[in-house]
Amino acid sequence: MRKSVRLKSDLFSVNEPGQFLSELTQLINCQGYADYRKMKEIGQLAVALHELVTAIESEGVSHYLLCSENRWIDATRFLDLIKANQASSMFAEVTMLVTKGEHPYEPGLLPDVIEQIECDEVQARIFNQFDQECQLVCEEVKVQTQVYMKSRREEVELFIEQRIELSSKRMSLLSDEDIRELAYSDSGGPFEGVLHQLLIIDRLLLIADFASDQNCPTRKTMFSILYAMCGSMGSQILAGKNPDGLLDMMAAISLLKAQSDEDANEWARKAEIFLASPSSELALQWMALAF
Repeated sequence: MRKSVRLKSDLFSVNEPGQFLSELTQLINCQGYADYRKMKEIGQLAVALHELVTAIESEGVSHYLLCSENRWIDATRFLDLIKANQASSMFAEVTMLVTKGEHPYEPGLLPDVIEQIECDEVQARIFNQFDQECQLVCEEVKVQTQVYMKSRREEVELFIEQRIELSSKRMSLLSDEDIRELAYSDSGGPFEGVLHQLLIIDRLLLIADFASDQNCPTRKTMFSILYAMCGSMGSQILAGKNPDGLLDMMAAISLLKAQSDEDANEWARKAEIFLASPSSELALQWMALAF
């Protein structure tokens, strides 16, 4: 009788059907943004899957399969589909099945002749090795982050002070009507030059002006605009179209954090999420904000 090893872990489970594939596909293809904690979990899952497959192959196993709801697919084909951004959303719960020998069953059918063995020892060994590697990477990131912050702190602080001072002078020249236009329009009209250079800071100063009035509808609108702007600027940074965008984002987040207001702090947190990118360079710079 053929024997197989069924490896199952919480890492391979998700709460909603299709969530695993759609978000893992986004991560691999660097598309879209997700909550940083969830991105971290998905990234760990992806690395763990790769580590499992590598470990399984090194032990001479000829087939490794993913299953969910009585549906099965060869893991090699599964990874190819993800890379091609064509992965199906049929897996609500993902389980690794390792099979010795040739394919024991027809695709799409649950194997009923396979002796399934819970292999806790093998699973623990693989994931312990994975955890150790993660810890080493995290330590290296911390060291690099501290070096980065030490070299950039004065530059960033000076940049923020200059932007605030310049924005304050510009904002003092605007009428109430101008301010409304600035808050609701990305085109900027006659203030296009101002918006091009100082859009985020200008609008943050508007938020500060309205912060004392909790019931002001314009204030909530501006929080929403800021959130959208952070997303846009994050995309520009990733695309290499706005090399100074990181400093803009850092200045914006610093100003939001300075507000003694729950909404402002919440939007600052959301703005930081946009800097949690799969891009290693940007991720390192984002980590500098977190320390």
